[in-house]
Amino acid sequence: MSNINNSAKWVSTYSFIVMMTGILQILIFSKFLTPEDFGLIAIFSSIYLIAKTFISTGFSDSIISKDNIEYLQLCTLYWINIFVGISVSAMLYLLSPVISQIFSNDLLENIMKVLSLVIFISSFSTQFEALIRKSLQFKLLAKIQITSVIIGFFLSIILIFNGFQIWAMIIGFSFTKIMDAVILFVYFWKNDLLIEFKYNFNQVRDFLNFGMYRIVASLINQFNAQSDQIIIGMLLGPKVLGYYFIAYQLVVQPLSRINPILSQLAFPVFSKNKHNKDILKRGYIKGLRVLSAINTPLLIGIFIVSPDLVPVILGPGWEQSIILVQILSIFILLRSFGNMSVSLLLAKEKYKWPFYWNFSVFLIKPLTIFFVITVTGSIVAAAISLVALELVFLTLNYALYVRTLLGKILKDLSKAVIAPISISICMALLIYFGKYIFNIDSKILGLLISVSVGVFFYLVVLYVYQKKVFNEIYVIFRS
Repeated sequence: MSNINNSAKWVSTYSFIVMMTGILQILIFSKFLTPEDFGLIAIFSSIYLIAKTFISTGFSDSIISKDNIEYLQLCTLYWINIFVGISVSAMLYLLSPVISQIFSNDLLENIMKVLSLVIFISSFSTQFEALIRKSLQFKLLAKIQITSVIIGFFLSIILIFNGFQIWAMIIGFSFTKIMDAVILFVYFWKNDLLIEFKYNFNQVRDFLNFGMYRIVASLINQFNAQSDQIIIGMLLGPKVLGYYFIAYQLVVQPLSRINPILSQLAFPVFSKNKHNKDILKRGYIKGLRVLSAINTPLLIGIFIVSPDLVPVILGPGWEQSIILVQILSIFILLRSFGNMSVSLLLAKEKYKWPFYWNFSVFLIKPLTIFFVITVTGSIVAAAISLVALELVFLTLNYALYVRTLLGKILKDLSKAVIAPISISICMALLIYFGKYIFNIDSKILGLLISVSVGVFFYLVVLYVYQKKVFNEIYVIFRS
């Protein structure tokens, strides 16, 4: 248990640093870059996440999931991963002119070539990261990643103030990922843990079967996750995509860094207890309870303050992002309720299930967004369609997977989310009317005071009526 708590401490520290640097980058870069620039960054990010799937998913997950792994199996999987990384890098490099033409922007060709280099270098250390995660050495991994993130952040800031524009963010991000890979490689080399050039494909057939399903499932999942940005960029152009991307980042930055504190830990912990249904059930409910208590006030709070917050932090010219922030905050909240499911499925070695699920979503989500944008030409309508789809997917996720593996626990799961939602709505109303009650001339000061009162209200009510949840959150943030 102490090892898990220590891991949570370091994962949360890394997540907090990434969250803060990400928010600071948005605040600073929004003063230097145009919506079109951010649209290109969105395309870069989307393609990176899709390409990264080939080298960071599948074989890595199979290594974490399997109980006993022989050295020769590790060697074989390592060199397979290298081959995949080289193949994906070459494909990105060769397709860079095509990608540039699809999005009607010549700059994308060089950006894609930089991305191909990042993927190539990263493939040499992907398995090392998986082995560290499997052994729950999150402290070591967090130290490496924190070092890279901080250096990459300051590099991007130096570059943006020296006129590098969009390249400041591209170079800073790429440097961070390359530095991660290099430090991991050097660590394993210094500790005589590098993989030898040995292979035997017959001994890794089960790993390959697991890995291929995970790669395809995760690839489809990443395309599903990025399909909104890709389709918006293709149909409405980089400028409109820029407004959407900024709105999405403002909403998702805190959640994308907080949720992994539990979800990253849940997979190896669930794997170690995969044969004990009661422990899995309690762990799943607790995970959802804690995530809901953290996510709900943040997202409902963002929804209510965005009309005042967006102009203050981004400046003039970003007003079109306000309504998108509000809609996407609801979308991300719904999506967060299903975050624990993948860890549960993989721990139970149901690696085919995510594939079937993601393939089904692949047939529905991109086509829906494409249809809505084609018919309405509205990015707001596209965002609303995401909320409607997520409601359907959340219902199906419980019915098909959670109930099958853990039993009928809908009542327990409902209790885990209803309380924080109710308290958060009351908090949001207090924040909304607070700015009129306090009637302060300064928008920033009025916003700070009303938000502070709302947060205080949420914590007090949570402590009084949901003391168990309050204590669980306190333990995480204290560590």
